Amino acid sequence: MDLDELKRQMHLAGFTKTRRSELAETKLFFEGKKISFEDFKFSKQIIDTKAPSVVLKCGRQTAKSVSLGTVIITSLVTSPYKQYLYVSPTTMQTSVFSSAKIQARLNESPAFSKLFVDKTCTQNVKEKSFVNDARIYFRAATQLEAIRGLAVHVNFIDEIQDIPLDYLSIIEETMSGQKTAPESWYA
Repeated sequence: MDLDELKRQMHLAGFTKTRRSELAETKLFFEGKKISFEDFKFSKQIIDTKAPSVVLKCGRQTAKSVSLGTVIITSLVTSPYKQYLYVSPTTMQTSVFSSAKIQARLNESPAFSKLFVDKTCTQNVKEKSFVNDARIYFRAATQLEAIRGLAVHVNFIDEIQDIPLDYLSIIEETMSGQKTAPESWYA
């Protein structure tokens, strides 16, 4: 599908919201219910930020993963051709995030899946692609060799406190060849 046709279909399907939080509240589901920021009002500011670098230093159960997942999904579908990288300390953490926070949202949100995922798209635990040629890679920090070869626009580094600091420079190099300003999210 060409991008003009995708934009037309997005408009027809009501994907006209300009802020990521609005798009999430109108089109994304979490555990069978539409996403709501009623209990975590601060999440809207985080999700909608245009800052090139975001650091989330929060306690447990403060919706960090849901917020990161929301930013990732809404960015993927509204930014054609962009490449993203999600990194967490272990393969298990990365797999759980890919499955429970990204794939589950896509599965529960028919408007997203119907419009942005077709049989040509890669949809596995290590990589997801979309009809607008946006793509996200999921890697564990321990997989530095698998990270080195990637060229992305945005990095999402989760559970950063458990990743050795010398790994961060390697992870951040994935954005060094981009003409657009890099964007980094740390949680």
